[in-house]
Amino acid sequence: MPSRFPGLSYPSGWFRIAKSGDLKPGQIRSLRYFGLDLVLFRTASGQVGLLNAFCPHLGAHLGLGTVQEDAIRCAFHGWQFNTEGVCTRIPGDRRIPPKARAHKWPTCELNGQIMTYYHPRGSAPAGSSPHSLRPLIPPGPAFTTARAGASRPILRICSRTLWTWHISRYSMANMHHSLRSGRPDLGFPAADGIEPAAALGA
Repeated sequence: MPSRFPGLSYPSGWFRIAKSGDLKPGQIRSLRYFGLDLVLFRTASGQVGLLNAFCPHLGAHLGLGTVQEDAIRCAFHGWQFNTEGVCTRIPGDRRIPPKARAHKWPTCELNGQIMTYYHPRGSAPAGSSPHSLRPLIPPGPAFTTARAGASRPILRICSRTLWTWHISRYSMANMHHSLRSGRPDLGFPAADGIEPAAALGA
């Protein structure tokens, strides 16, 4: 199905996809982000894995499978994949093809949230990590919810970043208008070579 907005994509960066407390060891969650079907699971040792949802063998949905120790097991033929997307076991076959891999997404857990990194061309985070936000997070109850105690500083930081971007865009637009039309009230004439806005029909 063609996109309603061709040429547009999600911005690259870290995205929150689930709460850490909602994914217990041995649990699997089927997700849909970035226009893709994904499967999120937590191993018996507590590690989080995020893979493309469809098994590279014959395309069965891994969300219908189970977690076996430190791997997710496909319900169709029992292939198992660890958190890196590497196939670790094929029932009845000791030889594992080197291309038997599921696409793995970078993940991390921060402040009670599970996050993944997205890039339109599939590039790696290149050293970028949401853990770099830790020095910006002041301690205190003002940044936690009373019910679950889940910290929400990333939302605050994103809101401030977007607000700063909005103000800067507004300021640039206002400066551009001033250069075109001048500010006689402040004693600033129109810039040389730029017609006043009134003469341009603005």
